[in-house]
Amino acid sequence: MSTVLPILIPKSKNILLLKDDIGKPKPNTRNLPNDHFTYGKQIKRDPIQINFATQEYGNEIQSSVRRNHRVQNSNISLMTHGVKNKPQTPLDKVIQYQYASNAKEQIEKIYLQRIKTEPKKQDFYKNRSFSLRQQHNTKKEEKKMFKLQQFQDIKAKIFQ
Repeated sequence: MSTVLPILIPKSKNILLLKDDIGKPKPNTRNLPNDHFTYGKQIKRDPIQINFATQEYGNEIQSSVRRNHRVQNSNISLMTHGVKNKPQTPLDKVIQYQYASNAKEQIEKIYLQRIKTEPKKQDFYKNRSFSLRQQHNTKKEEKKMFKLQQFQDIKAKIFQ
Protein backbone atom coordinates (compact mmCIF):
# COMPACT_ATOMS: atom_id res chain seq x y z
CA MET A 1 0.00 0.00 0.00
CA SER A 2 1.15 3.49 -0.73
CA THR A 3 1.46 6.05 2.00
CA VAL A 4 0.45 8.95 -0.30
CA LEU A 5 -2.73 10.64 0.81
CA PRO A 6 -5.53 10.65 -1.79
CA ILE A 7 -5.85 14.46 -1.44
CA LEU A 8 -2.33 14.91 -2.81
CA ILE A 9 -2.98 12.86 -5.96
CA PRO A 10 -3.70 15.32 -8.80
CA LYS A 11 -7.19 14.87 -10.26
CA SER A 12 -6.46 16.88 -13.41
CA LYS A 13 -3.45 17.32 -15.61
CA ASN A 14 -3.77 21.12 -15.58
CA ILE A 15 -0.46 22.42 -14.31
CA LEU A 16 -2.08 25.44 -12.68
CA LEU A 17 -4.27 23.24 -10.49
CA LEU A 18 -1.50 20.94 -9.25
CA LYS A 19 -0.68 21.08 -5.57
CA ASP A 20 2.88 21.95 -4.68
CA ASP A 21 5.11 19.41 -3.09
CA ILE A 22 6.60 20.98 -0.02
CA GLY A 23 9.90 22.64 -0.91
CA LYS A 24 9.57 21.89 -4.64
CA PRO A 25 8.44 24.48 -7.19
CA LYS A 26 5.94 23.70 -9.92
CA PRO A 27 7.47 22.92 -13.27
CA ASN A 28 7.53 26.08 -15.38
CA THR A 29 7.58 24.43 -18.81
CA ARG A 30 5.23 22.10 -20.65
CA ASN A 31 5.67 19.64 -23.43
CA LEU A 32 4.18 20.75 -26.75
CA PRO A 33 1.67 18.47 -28.52
CA ASN A 34 2.69 16.44 -31.56
CA ASP A 35 2.70 17.73 -35.17
CA HIS A 36 -0.83 16.50 -35.94
CA PHE A 37 -2.42 18.57 -33.16
CA THR A 38 -4.64 21.42 -34.37
CA TYR A 39 -4.87 24.57 -32.29
CA GLY A 40 -8.20 26.37 -31.94
CA LYS A 41 -11.76 25.22 -32.51
CA GLN A 42 -12.53 23.00 -35.45
CA ILE A 43 -15.25 24.41 -37.71
CA LYS A 44 -17.83 21.93 -38.91
CA ARG A 45 -18.84 22.89 -42.44
CA ASP A 46 -22.30 22.10 -43.73
CA PRO A 47 -21.99 20.40 -47.16
CA ILE A 48 -25.59 21.28 -48.12
CA GLN A 49 -24.97 25.02 -47.97
CA ILE A 50 -21.86 24.69 -50.12
CA ASN A 51 -23.84 22.78 -52.77
CA PHE A 52 -26.52 25.47 -52.95
CA ALA A 53 -23.89 28.16 -53.35
CA THR A 54 -22.06 26.33 -56.16
CA GLN A 55 -25.23 25.47 -58.10
CA GLU A 56 -26.32 29.08 -58.50
CA TYR A 57 -22.88 30.32 -59.48
CA GLY A 58 -22.77 31.60 -63.07
CA ASN A 59 -26.52 31.53 -63.63
CA GLU A 60 -27.05 35.26 -63.28
CA ILE A 61 -29.74 36.79 -65.49
CA GLN A 62 -28.42 39.64 -67.59
CA SER A 63 -30.62 42.65 -68.26
CA SER A 64 -31.99 42.60 -71.78
CA VAL A 65 -31.86 46.29 -72.70
CA ARG A 66 -29.58 48.95 -71.39
CA ARG A 67 -31.03 52.37 -70.77
CA ASN A 68 -29.78 55.29 -72.80
CA HIS A 69 -30.96 57.94 -70.35
CA ARG A 70 -29.79 58.77 -66.86
CA VAL A 71 -31.92 57.71 -63.93
CA GLN A 72 -33.47 60.81 -62.40
CA ASN A 73 -32.85 61.38 -58.71
CA SER A 74 -35.80 61.92 -56.44
CA ASN A 75 -36.65 65.47 -55.35
CA ILE A 76 -33.96 66.34 -52.79
CA SER A 77 -35.91 69.28 -51.35
CA LEU A 78 -38.47 66.85 -49.90
CA MET A 79 -35.80 64.86 -48.09
CA THR A 80 -34.03 65.78 -44.90
CA HIS A 81 -30.46 64.72 -44.33
CA GLY A 82 -28.79 64.83 -40.95
CA VAL A 83 -29.63 67.16 -38.07
CA LYS A 84 -30.70 70.79 -38.31
CA ASN A 85 -28.01 73.35 -37.70
CA LYS A 86 -28.08 75.18 -34.41
CA PRO A 87 -29.25 78.77 -34.90
CA GLN A 88 -26.66 81.45 -34.36
CA THR A 89 -26.45 83.13 -30.99
CA PRO A 90 -27.62 86.74 -31.23
CA LEU A 91 -24.53 88.47 -29.88
CA ASP A 92 -26.26 91.82 -29.44
CA LYS A 93 -28.56 90.29 -26.78
CA VAL A 94 -25.60 88.67 -25.08
CA ILE A 95 -23.70 91.94 -24.98
CA GLN A 96 -26.74 93.89 -23.73
CA TYR A 97 -27.19 91.35 -20.89
CA GLN A 98 -30.76 90.56 -21.97
CA TYR A 99 -30.42 86.79 -21.57
CA ALA A 100 -29.60 87.06 -17.88
CA SER A 101 -32.49 89.43 -17.19
CA ASN A 102 -34.92 87.21 -19.14
CA ALA A 103 -33.76 84.13 -17.23
CA LYS A 104 -34.15 85.97 -13.93
CA GLU A 105 -37.73 86.98 -14.83
CA GLN A 106 -38.61 83.40 -15.80
CA ILE A 107 -37.26 82.04 -12.51
CA GLU A 108 -39.23 84.65 -10.54
CA LYS A 109 -42.42 83.63 -12.39
CA ILE A 110 -41.78 79.99 -11.54
CA TYR A 111 -41.27 80.82 -7.85
CA LEU A 112 -44.48 82.89 -7.76
CA GLN A 113 -46.42 80.00 -9.29
CA ARG A 114 -45.01 77.62 -6.69
CA ILE A 115 -46.03 79.94 -3.85
CA LYS A 116 -49.57 80.20 -5.23
CA THR A 117 -49.92 76.45 -5.67
CA GLU A 118 -48.39 75.58 -2.28
CA PRO A 119 -50.58 73.00 -0.55
CA LYS A 120 -52.60 74.22 2.41
CA LYS A 121 -52.20 72.65 5.81
CA GLN A 122 -54.67 69.90 6.53
CA ASP A 123 -57.26 70.44 9.24
CA PHE A 124 -58.15 67.38 11.25
CA TYR A 125 -61.72 66.49 11.94
CA LYS A 126 -62.11 67.71 15.48
CA ASN A 127 -64.27 65.51 17.66
CA ARG A 128 -64.46 65.09 21.41
CA SER A 129 -61.63 62.59 21.69
CA PHE A 130 -59.34 64.80 19.61
CA SER A 131 -60.03 67.85 21.79
CA LEU A 132 -59.49 65.80 24.97
CA ARG A 133 -56.16 64.54 23.69
CA GLN A 134 -55.12 68.05 22.79
CA GLN A 135 -56.04 69.37 26.22
CA HIS A 136 -54.17 66.52 27.86
CA ASN A 137 -51.08 67.26 25.80
CA THR A 138 -51.14 70.97 26.61
CA LYS A 139 -51.40 70.59 30.39
CA LYS A 140 -48.00 71.00 31.94
CA GLU A 141 -47.54 70.25 35.56
CA GLU A 142 -45.00 72.31 37.36
CA LYS A 143 -42.40 69.97 38.62
CA LYS A 144 -40.97 70.89 41.97
CA MET A 145 -37.27 70.65 42.39
CA PHE A 146 -36.19 68.06 44.89
CA LYS A 147 -35.19 69.56 48.22
CA LEU A 148 -34.50 67.99 51.52
CA GLN A 149 -37.27 68.63 54.07
CA GLN A 150 -35.13 70.80 56.29
CA PHE A 151 -34.39 73.20 53.37
CA GLN A 152 -37.90 73.41 51.81
CA ASP A 153 -38.96 76.55 53.73
CA ILE A 154 -35.79 78.47 52.90
CA LYS A 155 -36.11 80.66 49.78
CA ALA A 156 -33.31 81.47 47.40
CA LYS A 157 -31.43 84.63 48.28
CA ILE A 158 -30.77 85.60 44.67
CA PHE A 159 -34.43 86.05 43.71
CA GLN A 160 -35.52 88.00 46.89
